Amino acid sequence: MKKLIGKGCLLAIISVGLMAGIVYMSTMPVFSSLIATLTNSEAYASKLNASEEVITYINKAGEPDASTKLIVGDSVCNSLFGELQEINPEYKILCCNKGITMAGQYILTKEYLDTHEGVTDVYLIVISNSLITGFDTDFGYQYAVVPFVRTGKLSYLDEETIQEMKDLYFAPFLDERVIDMVEASPLIKKMYLNVEKEWKPTILTLSFPDVTVRYIKKMHELCQERGVKMHFISPPLAESDERKEVEAVLKEEYEKSELYELFPDFYENYIYYPADLFPDGIHPNVDRSFKNEMIRSMEANMEEVWDLRLE
Repeated sequence: MKKLIGKGCLLAIISVGLMAGIVYMSTMPVFSSLIATLTNSEAYASKLNASEEVITYINKAGEPDASTKLIVGDSVCNSLFGELQEINPEYKILCCNKGITMAGQYILTKEYLDTHEGVTDVYLIVISNSLITGFDTDFGYQYAVVPFVRTGKLSYLDEETIQEMKDLYFAPFLDERVIDMVEASPLIKKMYLNVEKEWKPTILTLSFPDVTVRYIKKMHELCQERGVKMHFISPPLAESDERKEVEAVLKEEYEKSELYELFPDFYENYIYYPADLFPDGIHPNVDRSFKNEMIRSMEANMEEVWDLRLE
């Protein structure tokens, strides 16, 4: 019996050691693709570079130039404004995605204000889908944790936020050395993300998470401290009964929040266009001239004429 138990323990040790060896080898470029194929992890290879998009935006925010105005926002903002950077050197256009949360928008804003002088305006342009997105186990790790840590900007966030991230993503996975291993291996990425989703599934609700309210307030306070005017605007939305029902609920929630005191007109200035212009229900799929028309409609709801060049 003792021999049987001993053999069983030895087999277990060998199995664990073998698994640990495979996991370690999966971080090596020479073995990474092969092990990903053998473990059916190829789909996670593309996720290894997901953070690069956000890292690029954070780095651009800190690049000194002659711009004095900043546009930040989500992917809808990017679809409207991303193409306009070249003809608007007085603007820095850094529209990213909803996965960075409002904490990420704050990081972009702070990095820009810290590295630019004479800034006059900051424009935060997001749809409500982004406002109800907090740290989650769908996009948060690759679009928030990894880029914030790798650019050294996690320190821009308050302790409450960092603790929230540690609780959700497991504290060791906010360590840059661990991140380097996760980001080097499709196998590790697969195991980690699946464990996260299983243990801490994201439940999206029609409410504004603390990270949204807290960091829009921080953006506003930061702008006030620097003598910068902050604008909070929604891009156009696809008109549908479902969308309007959702927005009505969110408007009620918004009016109860501290954000309403700062930006009371956010939900009053919504602009709707026919739903068939938004194939995915979110992003407008129209030509540049129509996008320009949408931007001018947004401008009509602002307090002053927008000097953004469109052509």
